[in-house]
Amino acid sequence: MKLPEGFEDLFDDAVKAFLVLTTMRAPEQPSVAPVWFVADDRGLLFMSDVDSVKDRNIRRQARVAAVLMAEGEHARYVSVHGTAERIDAGELDAASLYRRIVRRYEGRDPRDPQPSATMYFRIVPDAMFGYDYRDYEA
Repeated sequence: MKLPEGFEDLFDDAVKAFLVLTTMRAPEQPSVAPVWFVADDRGLLFMSDVDSVKDRNIRRQARVAAVLMAEGEHARYVSVHGTAERIDAGELDAASLYRRIVRRYEGRDPRDPQPSATMYFRIVPDAMFGYDYRDYEA
């Protein structure tokens, strides 16, 4: 996965960055939600409950869009356009991925082992664009 130049830090587990994910409920009915995520060499990984709104939306329409930004820094972000894939449990170590995501956002290991009703997804980006408006003055 090619990262936008100058924005690589947002994909690093040491930075608390959030993915604001847009899926489609139905034609012309977007659904937007912040999600915790981590990156691998193929895309952006996140989790959701099985049969959640995100899960149902992605099964119906895999095309997604998202904005990725660091906590407290809304003028610098990456726009992501791509396809979300449900990840087969045999393709990853779900417990390790769950620990990695929780550590990124809570700075500790999870209290519970892998939640039982969790589905993992990977957004495979078609395009990513970085924007930095921190110096913008109106």
